[in-house]
Amino acid sequence: MNYTVLLKEEVNTDIKDAYQWYESRQESLGERFLEELEDYIKVLKINPQIYQVRKGNRRYCPMKIFPYLLVYEIEDRNVVIYAVFNAYQHPFRLDKR
Repeated sequence: MNYTVLLKEEVNTDIKDAYQWYESRQESLGERFLEELEDYIKVLKINPQIYQVRKGNRRYCPMKIFPYLLVYEIEDRNVVIYAVFNAYQHPFRLDKR
């Protein structure tokens, strides 16, 4: 049975900002970012326990091509994504969430 993936409101901003930044660097690069992100969301729907607990109950799923982490928790049959975080940013910014 698959999990339901829920995105917190801030995640939409994270995704939009990353998409726009990559598109401004190279045409279609933002699309490639979204495709990779969708691949990881599919993995989390099937098996969110694949990534270990890091802080509190939060887990970090690192993307391979782009330097981003999906920060999430498992709540019952839901995967709640709190951030799509640029790993080059200071971790303090992530702690604020």
